[in-house]
Amino acid sequence: MLLPEYPVAAFFYEVLVEILLFASDIFLGVVIVTWLLQWIIPPIVIRVDSIFLGRQVRGLNFLFFVFIRRDSYNDSILRHEFVHYRQQRYFSPVGLAAFMLIYYMYLFIRHRSAEAVYRNSIIEKQAYDQMHQNRRLPFHIKLN
Repeated sequence: MLLPEYPVAAFFYEVLVEILLFASDIFLGVVIVTWLLQWIIPPIVIRVDSIFLGRQVRGLNFLFFVFIRRDSYNDSILRHEFVHYRQQRYFSPVGLAAFMLIYYMYLFIRHRSAEAVYRNSIIEKQAYDQMHQNRRLPFHIKLN
């Protein structure tokens, strides 16, 4: 018999559950692989003319890529972005993003201002605290 002996809705429910389980396995695999790559691949610094998030953004960290505007490229900005790189290493890129989403929503409800959210973020406070320390920069790859 081609069709199961129970209603069609139950069949589609079981198929949906299997698809969701498979998708969650794939997602977990991607999370683990990106986290491992974060520990294996050194940060790759790329100088760019602009960052799409606005003029005030001088650097952006995404996985093991660190994008820094050409007109803002200096050691303190690199240190700031390398702190975010280390934060991704510790919490995983997805874990840090999930934490930031929840924490930033909490801060926004509390302060009602995007600027206040950024200013009061513990993630940014840690990066700003270490930004001007006169420590050697970690090994990284510079492109262009």
